[in-house]
Amino acid sequence: FNVGRSGTRGTVTVDGATTTLKVEDFVRIGRDGALGTMNVQNGGTVNNNTSANLLDDGVTRVGENGGTGTLDINTGGKYFAKVVANGLTGTGTIRVASGGNLSATTIHNGANGTLTGGGGSINATVNNMGSGTIAAGDSPGLMEIFGNLNLNGMGTVEIELGGTVFDTGI
Repeated sequence: FNVGRSGTRGTVTVDGATTTLKVEDFVRIGRDGALGTMNVQNGGTVNNNTSANLLDDGVTRVGENGGTGTLDINTGGKYFAKVVANGLTGTGTIRVASGGNLSATTIHNGANGTLTGGGGSINATVNNMGSGTIAAGDSPGLMEIFGNLNLNGMGTVEIELGGTVFDTGI
């Protein structure tokens, strides 16, 4: 399932509590030099974790092979996958905003990947690889990771600490 491929732009929106997109293969968002965006919102669900038949089933790739991909999960949206690869061979952004939920066994946030919060929850082991960025989201941001967070290589973690008076309220 491709959202944006080979120089073409693609957008998919999964919207509404009764809307479910079930994919029993790869999901690729922004592939082969293309721009791709997937929005999961208002209770919509994407299930890319449905098949046990093939090794690569259930893998979501955001920003692949020189493409630019964005996965935006918000307002009650739910995304399920076995593995999510973000920005490994392209530029990828995953935003899990307020009310959003991303569940996977593992999320690999690569050198050109940005994983950002904004009040949503991530249920996975998160590997920040190379020079990938993990950011809590809007100021002040909130990101909940229910699983292990592995910070590898030269990655960046952007967080904001503070109160109204220096060195207090932290």
